[in-house]
Amino acid sequence: IIQREAPGQSINDLKEWIYSWKKHGGHIIHEIDDDLFDAEALKERGYKGNIDETIAKVQLLTKEADVVHVSTENLAKKINSNVFPGTQGGPLEHVIAGKAAAFGEALTPEFKEYGEQIIRNTQEMALCFADNEKARLVSNGSDNHLLLLDVRNFGLNGKEAEKLLDQVNITVNKNSIPFETLSPFKTSGIRIGTPAITSRGFNEEDSYQVAKLILTVLENKDDEQVLADVKRQVKELTDAHPIYAEDSIR
Repeated sequence: IIQREAPGQSINDLKEWIYSWKKHGGHIIHEIDDDLFDAEALKERGYKGNIDETIAKVQLLTKEADVVHVSTENLAKKINSNVFPGTQGGPLEHVIAGKAAAFGEALTPEFKEYGEQIIRNTQEMALCFADNEKARLVSNGSDNHLLLLDVRNFGLNGKEAEKLLDQVNITVNKNSIPFETLSPFKTSGIRIGTPAITSRGFNEEDSYQVAKLILTVLENKDDEQVLADVKRQVKELTDAHPIYAEDSIR
């Protein structure tokens, strides 16, 4: 069924109609004029109905419709320009193929498991940092792929911590923290991400070990012997999880 603009029934009746129609396998195509989202535009058009209820019903139809057809040319132009060049970019074959490959991978169960493992690895690292009195995790943890660690209690700024960890082959980035007092070129924190190590096959135990090594470096910034030992342990970890394993298809 094609539903044009806002029907005459009340918002509750409309909800019941949508539920009943879709329950029985019906599809809704909603044709809409973008003025119906704009109270001022409706007033200018001399609209006589209840403007707030009309907008609410239009929003409901837009949300529930299987297809939304926009009948206003200006809004259609905005949508088109956001698709191309906004999202799609140039019509370049290698870009289109790259996106197709990425979307195809994202649809696989393995990619879902990979994403879940990233979160598990991040949270395991967070547990290790939480056990250290000097380490302060911004937001007290993470529910995504990133950790933001305040390094000031180690007598370091973010730039110094980044350079120090780079010496033992652990790559992080300096990063500003909330209520930052240092410049963006120094910062008070470092940003740590887990997707790269997860791609190499690191699990929770490995990630906890990485966090321990990071803390060891930050706590022993002037001890060359400790730094050399950390570098050795980093090599052992990366050798156990090479970027291109013989049986890898990534």
